[in-house]
Amino acid sequence: DLFSLDVSLIVTASEDMTAKVWDAKTGACKQILRRPGSTPLCAVFSPDGESVLTGLSNGYVCAWSVDFGICNQVFRGHSLGVLSAVYSREGSLMLSAADDCTARIWISRTGTCTMTLEHQ
Repeated sequence: DLFSLDVSLIVTASEDMTAKVWDAKTGACKQILRRPGSTPLCAVFSPDGESVLTGLSNGYVCAWSVDFGICNQVFRGHSLGVLSAVYSREGSLMLSAADDCTARIWISRTGTCTMTLEHQ
């Protein structure tokens, strides 16, 4: 979701090579999420609102701490840009879909890819 669980924050991804977490009431930027050399193509909050996933142009997905603005985990497996990344409702799984015509299911806690779906 683009809104945090309590709807107090919003996350966006931009071609300026950043994702940003915004205060939904004031519009103030609370965090800038930047991974050098890659542009975020999508960004979403985790179900608990404590982290943000960004799908990156280099084929990676990053899980960021909302409070500290640091990338806690990198999911590697796609060969082209990640256009979509979402958590399952309870947050234990993550799904990413990329320009390489694949979607991958990951275990959020470990970063292990459990399945790859290939479009023909």
